[in-house]
Amino acid sequence: MAELRIDGLSKRYGAQTVLSDITLAFSSGAYVALLGPSGSGKSTLLRAIAGLTEIDGGSITLAGRVLAGDRTNVPPEARELGMVFQSYAVWPHRNVRDNVAYPLVLRRDRNALAKADGALDRVGLEGFGDRMPATLSGGQQQRVALARALVMEPKALLLDEPLANLDPHLRADLCDQFRAINKERGLTFVHVTHDREEALGLATELVVLKDGRVVQHGAPDELFHRPRDRFIAEFVAEGVAVGNAIVPRHALRVDPNGPWPATIEGIAYAGAFWNVTVALESGGRARVRCESAPKVGDRVRLSSSVIWDF
Repeated sequence: MAELRIDGLSKRYGAQTVLSDITLAFSSGAYVALLGPSGSGKSTLLRAIAGLTEIDGGSITLAGRVLAGDRTNVPPEARELGMVFQSYAVWPHRNVRDNVAYPLVLRRDRNALAKADGALDRVGLEGFGDRMPATLSGGQQQRVALARALVMEPKALLLDEPLANLDPHLRADLCDQFRAINKERGLTFVHVTHDREEALGLATELVVLKDGRVVQHGAPDELFHRPRDRFIAEFVAEGVAVGNAIVPRHALRVDPNGPWPATIEGIAYAGAFWNVTVALESGGRARVRCESAPKVGDRVRLSSSVIWDF
């Protein structure tokens, strides 16, 4: 399958630089999550890869073929990329089969409708070809969009916040689909999201951007357990400030002998335990697990098995 490379990519809008010297290489079959706060440049980077945003410097290469750079700018439809948007982008006046087949019809593929049915089968919509989009749920419409992207047999698949409009059950269902297709086809995925749990759960490679630059790129567990700086610690591992140090939320616990005093501000019952929100005397706030019934206003002490100094 295809390796995707980005070398020295930059993008400006007037005087504002939104991407600066982005250099990344994604191995064939990788599931890459682009994660970052609003305005970090992650969607701009995805659109640049897709050819929907023209770059100002650097290059983009897929399977050894230059898509952008070196006085080259391959149009989106010729980049051999599939794309799934947050908004589904399903045509309401075409039935499901025709929606999926449309890219192949443009190519004058005589087997377009049969291939569309095959793609629908793959995403769990067997027998839905004659249905109209208005009769489908949001999750089903996103599956139609996924089938339309896959029917072209792309070398890589780009996803721009594809789960943002779905409820938790449908999100989990589509996550399973993405994982299965990535593994089954060895297809490189590049998935933009602002949801850290979504990124950690799906990705084999995680790229965190801030202010148009790559802050850290690596395996999700590497960024979660070995953050490069304070921003990664807080953004990926939900680090909490305790004095001059940062502790990851997952390692913070209620401990009668702990060094950090705190006050319980909120309580959420979770069956076998309680999730509580606490305010630390040092000024930070955190969520921790409590095994015994707490009360708002209770004083507790906290400790952590992991402490990061940046």
